[in-house]
Amino acid sequence: MVSHSRWSRKIAALLHDPPDKPFGVAGHKERATELQRLALKRGADTDEVRRAERADWIASAADRVNFPEGMETFWHQQEAVLTHPLAGRELGLGSLAEVSVWDTHEAAKNAVNSLAKDGSEAQVFLRLWRCLPDALASEFPRVGALFGMMPADTRQPDHPLLQHLSITAAIADSLPQPALLVFSIGPVQEFIAAARRTQDLWMGSWLLSFLSWTAMRSIAETYGPDVVLFPSLRGQPLCDFWLVHDKRVPIQQLPREDLALASVPNKFVALLPAAEARAAAETAERAVRNEWMRLTDAVFAGLKNGIMPADDLTRQRWAEQVKTQLEVYWSVLAWPGEHEISSLKQADTVKLLFENLCPPDADWQFGQMYQLYAKTKAEGGGQYEPNWGTTYGLLYALADRAFNARKSLRDFIPAEEKGEKCTVCGQRAALHGKDRSRGGVRAFWSEVANNLKARKRYAEIKPNGRERLCAICTIKRF
Repeated sequence: MVSHSRWSRKIAALLHDPPDKPFGVAGHKERATELQRLALKRGADTDEVRRAERADWIASAADRVNFPEGMETFWHQQEAVLTHPLAGRELGLGSLAEVSVWDTHEAAKNAVNSLAKDGSEAQVFLRLWRCLPDALASEFPRVGALFGMMPADTRQPDHPLLQHLSITAAIADSLPQPALLVFSIGPVQEFIAAARRTQDLWMGSWLLSFLSWTAMRSIAETYGPDVVLFPSLRGQPLCDFWLVHDKRVPIQQLPREDLALASVPNKFVALLPAAEARAAAETAERAVRNEWMRLTDAVFAGLKNGIMPADDLTRQRWAEQVKTQLEVYWSVLAWPGEHEISSLKQADTVKLLFENLCPPDADWQFGQMYQLYAKTKAEGGGQYEPNWGTTYGLLYALADRAFNARKSLRDFIPAEEKGEKCTVCGQRAALHGKDRSRGGVRAFWSEVANNLKARKRYAEIKPNGRERLCAICTIKRF
């Protein structure tokens, strides 16, 4: 009897289409089955195949228009091009029409075999998810990096196949009832704008980016990085660093200077099993707050070691300001209709919920499109009946509105900031010792500047004590 795991289901879904499908749609299911066998060291069982198939239907409906049956596109009929979404430059792909699918399949088998040769199912999935495009490029240089850009559907080539495979793996793991998690960390404007030096601006942005990744990492540890729908984590420097050092994923190039970039937004969207989504969000919030405290404690310990004349009052003020700084908001929307038998009924449930909560205009474009999709093939409808994926835009709109409603109910934590204010943010009191007077605060920071001046690393700092910082601005500065 085959033992199922989250990761085996995700592997089967990730390889439900071969990565060279655009080169040969005919026979692609047989090629996918062969790749699944190589990755799983066995054939995918009935449950894994059914999950992958259903997840594929949902992902496809969310990704692209439901074409009528019989529409086809062939490489040799019209030259295919890739267009840069910003610059508008075109890259002709005419030569790829002559690529043999048997050659690309051999390359795909070699790539999957090398990535799945050892390790746990979780490690195999992470390697395939992150390294398959590079491995394919190495095995078949004629296509090279273009493997990562091949369209999921040549009839509407607006998204890459590898991204579709990633989304399918995330959906397969979230069935039978997916849920959307919208999660954010703040405050953004106040935290970043309170700066006097470029270094302060950079560090404010980087800290929010790093803490946001900390929340994503908490989710990726349990569910995989593919479940984070926005932003895409494939190739993100912080995610790559985690994959290399924590998960032993063999990523070829990892420029360390990229880790200094604030490359992750403060808000993300994840797809999780509805029964586990709330607990996952709470765990992510705890991870963020724990990491924030770890960072702030490290800064305080470093400053107290011969730089800042800190006493118990300094430590108390530090703890009060640090504790109330972060704002973490999140919402979870379980997809309705999980008890409906048909996919059409599930889509109808989502549409009805949206119409009840957010009444649309009479000329609602989605409603008109949905009426067409819901028709049978004989009546001129789409090739497949609507499902949850057809209504993904409505599901995301509901999840985001719920998130915005929660965020508008700002948590109010009363704080008393007496004495000299921070010269950078002007909101919080500057750190001080026992002497809280203006002269005492200035003397406190003059001593900090003099101690820094005595260290060669900080020799360029002028010991004037005119900058008097609160805990938050001190953290960004040091």
